[in-house]
Amino acid sequence: MNDAFAVRVKTVHIKRLEVIMTKFSERLKELRQERGLKQREMAEICGIKLRGYQCYEYGTGYPEVPGLVFLADYFGVSLDYLMGRKDERT
Repeated sequence: MNDAFAVRVKTVHIKRLEVIMTKFSERLKELRQERGLKQREMAEICGIKLRGYQCYEYGTGYPEVPGLVFLADYFGVSLDYLMGRKDERT
C-alpha cells in the first residue's frame, strides 16, 4: 500500500468515526429527552458524574463498551441505532 492511499484511508476512517460519534451524542440526548430525564438523572442512572455524562451529549467524551451496552439496554435500542449506524431502533 502506498503512503498516499494509506493517508486517504485513514482520513476517510476518521471522518466516519466523527459522524458516528456525533450521531451517538444526538441520539443519546434525544432518548434522554423522550423519557423526560435531566442530564443529572442520567448521570446517576449511569453511575457517573454529571460532567462525565455531559461530555457524552456534547461529543467530547464517550463511554467504554460496557457503558454503551448499558445505555442501549436502558433505552431499549440496538447499539447500531445508538451509534448512528442504523436508523431502526431495534
